[in-house]
Order: sequence, then C-alpha cells, then structure tokens
Amino acid sequence: MHVVAYGQSADGGQVHVEQICAHRLRAFLLHLKGVGGAKSPTFNFKDLTVQGYVKFRGKAKGGGALSAACNGCEGVWKGLRKDYTMLDGITLTQD
Repeated sequence: MHVVAYGQSADGGQVHVEQICAHRLRAFLLHLKGVGGAKSPTFNFKDLTVQGYVKFRGKAKGGGALSAACNGCEGVWKGLRKDYTMLDGITLTQD
C-alpha cells in the first residue's frame, strides 16, 4: 500500500487526507468482515499482514514543510491499527 496525501487545499487550508485514507480503509475492512449487513462473506484476517506507508506532503501554517502528521491524523491511524492489528506495518511518513 502506498498513498501520497497532499496536505494543502487550493485556498491554503489543511486537508487531512491521511484521515480520509484511514476511514476508507476501515470501511473496506468492515465490508470484508461482513459487518453491517454487507453481502460479502466473513473474511478471516488472521493470516493477513499489511505493509506500507501513507506519505504526506504540503506546507505547515508557517509556510515550512510538514514534518509530521497532526495529532488528529495520528489518532485516527492509532485507532485503526488497534482494531486491525495486521495494519501495524503501515506508517505515516513525510514525503
């Protein structure tokens, strides 16, 4: 898995694409699991290991390059990894 998240919108505001990626991944995994009436069969995650990184780029409020994901983005990914331990191999990193 390799995702590049751009951290600045056209008007100069911050876009938390890392969070969007995490929520989409969670929805996909819930679908595979068969939760919420999904028509897919129950998926066994025991043998699944995911490696990858979500790279972010953009400018911080002061105009410098982003050096780390924000606390909100880190928190969303921490919760996702807690619920799906096979995602421990995914890291957030600066591009």
